[in-house]
Amino acid sequence: MDFNKNESRFIRRWTVATVVGFTLGSPFTLGVIVLHGMGGGFENVSTYIKFGTLAGLILGTLIGFCQKLTLIGQASRLNWWIRASILGGTLGGFILGGLLKLSGKMNSDLIFLVILAMPGIIIGIAQSFVLMKSFKKAPLWGCISVNIIAWTVTQHVLFSGILSSQLYPGPTLLTLLFSGAILGLITGIYLTWLLSNFKKE
Repeated sequence: MDFNKNESRFIRRWTVATVVGFTLGSPFTLGVIVLHGMGGGFENVSTYIKFGTLAGLILGTLIGFCQKLTLIGQASRLNWWIRASILGGTLGGFILGGLLKLSGKMNSDLIFLVILAMPGIIIGIAQSFVLMKSFKKAPLWGCISVNIIAWTVTQHVLFSGILSSQLYPGPTLLTLLFSGAILGLITGIYLTWLLSNFKKE
């Protein structure tokens, strides 16, 4: 897939915006969750859901806001982009929290795969409705599929980085930057294709 100069610039801006939002949000949410878990706080499903929801809310807000700045002049209804990101992140975190507790009991590879994909499923659905309102005939499945792939890969890299860390129970800055860049690059390429092929309303 070839991109012209303006399209390449947009992908870079989008990737940087996503990295900033992801990097700012992840240390706080992961830090709180890890410290709470080390203190024996994760003994019931309600605690998993509580912190999963909190993590999703923070990440959805920060990533959505940073991405909105990149979309100015490119799409309409940008406040709805932030709302969709917050809703998707919060609801995804809520479901993710329950799945994390369930995975500890069942130790299933399928559940772990769903955990990796869950933020992408919910955020993709929420954001797709905004894109459909902003672009004529924008495909609903595209945003969902791309977000599922992007978040699955991103979370796999993030969790792998956390598990491989020997210094402290948390992600390194390099892991956060790389994870956020993966998320931004995959979704940015899709949005660039969308901007090039569908008219704005």
